Amino acid sequence: MGSKFDSEDFEGASHHFAKFDPEVGDWIFRAMEAEPEILGWGYGHKRVGGFATDELSVVVLVEEKFHKGLVHKNAVVPDGLAGMKTDVAAVGRARVLSNTEPLPRPVPWGCRISHEDGLQGTLGCVVEGADRKYLLSNCHVLARSGKAKPKDMIVQPAISLLTERDAIARLTRFIPVETTETLPLNEQNNLVDAAIAEVLPPDSANPKGYIEDNYSTSGLNLTSWRRTKDIPVNLDICKVGGMTHYKEGKVVYMNATVKVPFRGGMALFRNQILTTDIGEPGDSGSLVVCQSDGSAIGLLFAQLAATEGQKNLTIVNPIQAVQNLLRVKISPNRWIPPSNDGASPSPDGSARPL
Repeated sequence: MGSKFDSEDFEGASHHFAKFDPEVGDWIFRAMEAEPEILGWGYGHKRVGGFATDELSVVVLVEEKFHKGLVHKNAVVPDGLAGMKTDVAAVGRARVLSNTEPLPRPVPWGCRISHEDGLQGTLGCVVEGADRKYLLSNCHVLARSGKAKPKDMIVQPAISLLTERDAIARLTRFIPVETTETLPLNEQNNLVDAAIAEVLPPDSANPKGYIEDNYSTSGLNLTSWRRTKDIPVNLDICKVGGMTHYKEGKVVYMNATVKVPFRGGMALFRNQILTTDIGEPGDSGSLVVCQSDGSAIGLLFAQLAATEGQKNLTIVNPIQAVQNLLRVKISPNRWIPPSNDGASPSPDGSARPL
């Protein structure tokens, strides 16, 4: 694959925050200051009696629900915001997903890896840029949440004590994550928790290379990637992760803004995808794809751990923003909506007939 980029593919991906309605943002940030249990917000179907309706709403994400009388006056959710009705979803606390169990070789996509001195997560996939191949995962997996240095080794099995023997890639770059250590929440503009590491070239010990070129053992096949605007609520998705392996789910909320504990502070992530529970510690960095057509939608990085009686949600970075900010491509094919004369995914974003 080459390293071509279609500017249209990436247009607006890193500036999507500008499209948020200020009425929603202003209210949410005041509410967050008043009640730390408020985690963020998103846009999805309003739920009544536990069932989703057809009505889109502004969904306020909280750790757990309380009676209005127990909530600070600045955090009582109004009936409507920005011309839309509101809903409240109890989603539990956010946490990044890493753990410490090693995995043996070989190195397929979806296996557990780690920085030579860091916590482990999942090898999402191989991407390309500037005619080089890179391993894609989270910043908190490959770059120790921003504390690592370029050319640090990435190892498999994870948490290896034999770095030279077990190295598979060298850290190349990562997107720094803004936290409350340096910026207040309302000034943060985190879009991804992502990093890449250049794959080591084949050698006499590994003549076929260090990482597979596609899913080799899971039955999945990466075909393309989707723009954020082409990811609908209720889309059937799946992932292969280092801890829970193959797991299926659905997109629940789009354009979500949520705060996540990160490197000793709190990080506000905007324009996120929230899905049903498809990840556990060790799955961070997994590539999330559409079940039906193999198109990538995002990079799994955190979990909203539910309180009793609720269900966990998984937080996913949109793959369009990941590619844009890291200047790599996950696939030469961009997914084309079926309404586009039945076109299939095609190289460099141009449609081709079936």
